Amino acid sequence: MNDEEDMTVEIVGGNVFEFSTEIANLEGTKALTKKADKGKYGVGYFQPDDCDNENTTCEFTAYPEYDNLKKAYATTKNSTIEMDSFTPTRTSALKCPSALSMDLPDTPNVEQLSCSVAQPVCNGQKSNDFDSSTLADLNDGKTGSSSSVKDKENIGIRTVMGPSVGALIVILASFLAN
Repeated sequence: MNDEEDMTVEIVGGNVFEFSTEIANLEGTKALTKKADKGKYGVGYFQPDDCDNENTTCEFTAYPEYDNLKKAYATTKNSTIEMDSFTPTRTSALKCPSALSMDLPDTPNVEQLSCSVAQPVCNGQKSNDFDSSTLADLNDGKTGSSSSVKDKENIGIRTVMGPSVGALIVILASFLAN
């Protein structure tokens, strides 16, 4: 985490790609060790392999990266911005350019996206409050075209990944705080 003003003007926060190592992605050996491995993305791992915290307790073993991440979270200054004093630089959704260099994919019509229009709420105020029915107007009437999309089945998965990563970061931050 970088607290220098030159960096925080552009980048805010940090990112952990994965909290726990996935054994299937290890390249050198499938045994968990603290040695480097190109497939070791997590900051630790849970054992035994069949743990579920109901019948078998999961024990977390941290890699050295865990301590580095914990230190970074512990030494990063808290934000002083409060909802009542925050003035956004824009108050409406951005408009897509009229001439795009590629076709936009169709909005997937799948059950897992049914809640993706839900807005985060803070102190009873929506942080991104705009009328989603106007999205076609904001995009010059275009809702998307799938003529350039080869893999339509995975579109919904990519769309849902952003909120999932955000949830993981919140869970990780609360875990590290304890």
